[in-house]
Amino acid sequence: PELAWLAAPDRRTGETLDEVLPRQLNQRDRDLLKMAYEEGLSYQEMSQRLSVPPATCGTWLYRARQRCKHYLTLTEGGIPHEKA
Repeated sequence: PELAWLAAPDRRTGETLDEVLPRQLNQRDRDLLKMAYEEGLSYQEMSQRLSVPPATCGTWLYRARQRCKHYLTLTEGGIPHEKA
């Protein structure tokens, strides 16, 4: 899977996905996004690591992506950017 809407980490400088994720994300959201996009884990693999059903991982990951996109559309003052 890809996070095409998220600025890719700059591997040349050692930047990680954790560094480009919005700081407002909670730790579970950050961990889920890193498991899926840095480690390439499947829902089944994530479910074993987190001790929850695979469908729960899918739901959590969907919500984590939605929150990430939401936070990326906010300006510093918390007001959504206007669409051009």
